[in-house]
Amino acid sequence: RTSSVASAVENKNIDILAGQYLQITREKRWRRGMKMRIIYPKEDRVYAQKAASVPSTEVKICDADIGPVTLDIYGDHASLVFGEEPKVVKIVSKDVAHALRGLFEVIWQQSNKINKPANRKK
Repeated sequence: RTSSVASAVENKNIDILAGQYLQITREKRWRRGMKMRIIYPKEDRVYAQKAASVPSTEVKICDADIGPVTLDIYGDHASLVFGEEPKVVKIVSKDVAHALRGLFEVIWQQSNKINKPANRKK
């Protein structure tokens, strides 16, 4: 199973919330053996590099404006994080998750892969 995330970090509140959310969900993903694919806008290359270092995670950079929203799609669930004062909307719907996953795939195919950082030996 794969969790798909399209992310555009526009303000620090979303950055903090998204960071906390990802930290919590990473452990759940690892326990369940799930992989994650993340798309970042080109302005967030630093975040993309950090995310690329996480095991079982593929990261790409999108040149198009994908907006100030984080979208997480997993199973029949879709969660959106947005706004100056971050709000989360969780939708449980097979049809909505399928439609959003299709849009994610279109953007994924058009985005550029970020390579995982090389392991540094001390």
